[in-house]
Amino acid sequence: MSADLINTLLILGASHGLFLAVLLATKETNSAANKVLAVAMLVFSIYLLQGVYYAREWS
Repeated sequence: MSADLINTLLILGASHGLFLAVLLATKETNSAANKVLAVAMLVFSIYLLQGVYYAREWS
């Protein structure tokens, strides 16, 4: 697999995680557990984007 395809998949996965984190954070039912899961997903999505950032040498 090429590096561009891997980076694209990582960006798609991170954006999906960010979207779901927002949905979980705004959901009313089971709010404490949803907020914990939303924070975990947010951290993991940032971790994925950080890998893409350093792999692309944008720094």
